[in-house]
Amino acid sequence: MKVGGMFALVGIFCPFFWMRIFAGDYGSETVVYGLHSAAFIGIGIVLIGKSWVDLKHMDVCNTDC
Repeated sequence: MKVGGMFALVGIFCPFFWMRIFAGDYGSETVVYGLHSAAFIGIGIVLIGKSWVDLKHMDVCNTDC
């Protein structure tokens, strides 16, 4: 879960994307940075979900196996 959280945080706090937004540039380069940040957020959410499912499976396996 820690790795997924870190991926998501990198995507949310991407300095290149926010520098472009605050500078007022809404061109194609900003869109690329936004998509890149969204991809990192998506990867982070997938990793968090996978870790959560693995933890639930491990808990069930420890009690039933």
